[in-house]
Amino acid sequence: MQGWQIRVRGQVQGVGFRPFVWAQAHALGLVGHVLNDGEGVLVRAAGRGAALAALRDALTQAAPVLERVGSVDCSAWPLPSPLPTGFDIAASGPAGAETNAAPDAATCPDCLAEIRNPQARRYRYPFANCTNCGPRFSILEGLPYDRVTTTMARFEMCPDCRAEYKNPADRRFHAQPIACPVCGPRAWAEVGGAEVQGEAVELAAQALMAGQIVAIKGLGGFHLACDASDADAIARLRERKRRPSKPLALMARTDVLTRHATPTAGEWHLLKSAAAPIVLLGKTDSLPEGLAPGIGQLGWMLPYTPLHHL
Repeated sequence: MQGWQIRVRGQVQGVGFRPFVWAQAHALGLVGHVLNDGEGVLVRAAGRGAALAALRDALTQAAPVLERVGSVDCSAWPLPSPLPTGFDIAASGPAGAETNAAPDAATCPDCLAEIRNPQARRYRYPFANCTNCGPRFSILEGLPYDRVTTTMARFEMCPDCRAEYKNPADRRFHAQPIACPVCGPRAWAEVGGAEVQGEAVELAAQALMAGQIVAIKGLGGFHLACDASDADAIARLRERKRRPSKPLALMARTDVLTRHATPTAGEWHLLKSAAAPIVLLGKTDSLPEGLAPGIGQLGWMLPYTPLHHL
């Protein structure tokens, strides 16, 4: 039996990397542990040499979609006595300045299906997320990346969320921002500083359709939003923002976007990526000129949080 210490650097915190290592180690019959620390992720494993090599290779060849491994360094790990009986996700080590924090990731298909399923307990929940999507950098208050170093620390998990968090077969296994309507953040609507009764998402949608301007709190700040087909609302938004001519970005579902633009395959790839960026597309005459005066392109993005999708 051999012992290896594997140091992984790069964008490896907040991307489901520790649960991935845990699953690989269990499948290969290894014992030891994995943890986050100030340099990235540290793996200490013991077992057959071939199994350890397979784990090392998997870290770069089969890792989670959100990870970006910068380097993998292996060294000998003196076998502890007694030898661990299993493989665990250990408590994080001390923070440091060398860890890359993962960016926020657009809602994954599984979470999107869940918030649309009336039978799911996160049906229409604006803050659903899992190890494959959701807030990362925007909620970070310190390193290494763990729930206690994020703004989610104040929300104690309910028994159902804790069970998902601890279940290796669940896509929320060690998902740090895990939440649900029972234990997580809630959405509400305010007018003039006073909370308005009713479902916040429905109230916001009604206000937008009525030509009003709505401040929508997203992951990284507030969006001032209005109906992009309403020239009067666009003019009022520009007046309030004191932004007379700078282009405004648009958010729309794919079916709405295709009525006004024709993205190439490469542009679709960017729009639908986890980064969910604003992509410049050729402008048509189907929307008010006030969105981007004198410019031949419009900046489009797809909804990237459950709140936006709802």
